[in-house]
Amino acid sequence: MTSVAAWDGTPVDAAPIRWSEVAPAVVPRQTLVSVEISDGTSSSSSGVAGLTYYVDPDVTVAHARFDASLSQWLGAAVQGPPRRAAATNPYDPRDEPLRSTVELAVLDALGRATGLPVAAFLGGVRRTQLQAYASLPSFADPGAALSCASDAVRAGFAGVKFHATGSLDADLATIAGASERLGRATHLMWDASCAYDLYSAAQVGNALSRGGFLWFEAPLADDSAEALRSLAHRIQIPLVPDGMAQRAAADWARGVADGTWGALRVDVTRAHGIASAVRLLRLSETLGTPCEIQSFGFPLSQYSNLQLMLATHACRFFEAPFPSLGLDDGLTSPPPLVDGSVLAPVRPGLGHDVDVELLSARCRPIAEVSL
Repeated sequence: MTSVAAWDGTPVDAAPIRWSEVAPAVVPRQTLVSVEISDGTSSSSSGVAGLTYYVDPDVTVAHARFDASLSQWLGAAVQGPPRRAAATNPYDPRDEPLRSTVELAVLDALGRATGLPVAAFLGGVRRTQLQAYASLPSFADPGAALSCASDAVRAGFAGVKFHATGSLDADLATIAGASERLGRATHLMWDASCAYDLYSAAQVGNALSRGGFLWFEAPLADDSAEALRSLAHRIQIPLVPDGMAQRAAADWARGVADGTWGALRVDVTRAHGIASAVRLLRLSETLGTPCEIQSFGFPLSQYSNLQLMLATHACRFFEAPFPSLGLDDGLTSPPPLVDGSVLAPVRPGLGHDVDVELLSARCRPIAEVSL
């Protein structure tokens, strides 16, 4: 790697998103990383990857930074503008290194140079398509949630993931309406975004089981280990952790062994390096437990996670924002939906068509280092 640069690629009109009525509204933002690699001759190749993250609406200067750990890893001092994370915002962790994003950009460059997809470097291409589900925002009104879900099914999605309001009555009405309106032909998922206490979560979990939902995601706070274990043994529907949860592989294994988790979850762009994401994937395959990879975010984040999905059969679905929820950044289109599935990109590398010239024309530079 001969150079690395970071760019702020957030659309100026990015609008707040809410994943439950009891969680804070957050604004999606993204930091893009471009790298140039060389084989020591005159030949070189560039690659681009992106990280989606979320900030409070009143944060005006915020982006993922080249932090101290990344500087040490690169062997060069890198200092971007200060980044402020709110303690009350669960979607905006204070520790948000860009190592995975840099590594993904390097693999994108390597893939472009060799004509291979990034999945080939993550263990090999194991599949060429997978079903996609629409990931909806939170709706306070059950009728609005069901209307949006019906639109997603008409748009061709094979499944729909609802996000809770945190109001027990409203959520139970949405669950019952979804089962009746969408039927068993549509895969249904429920993401609570940690909006419940144990009592409410048990009621919701039982309703989801009756309604034929596939999984119950993030029902309680991520650090509520005993409560999560208790909930898992009270209800029939599998529990799935929050997509932004960070745990050691041994902790994930214990959670599966004690019956807490019915699936693992990871976002390769938010992992502590690509190796840790692949390690979790292989653990999932060893345990015979699904690993539902999170791909919600701006298109470049989606392409990165899609490549990880293509390297395993453990992940069952591609998660796509629906509607676009302000995640159209004008740089590239997300992976297209064809007959309810997302197909492997035809372009090499990560599969998008973003290059450094496009970044320099449309994005604000944050930091650049020559190595």
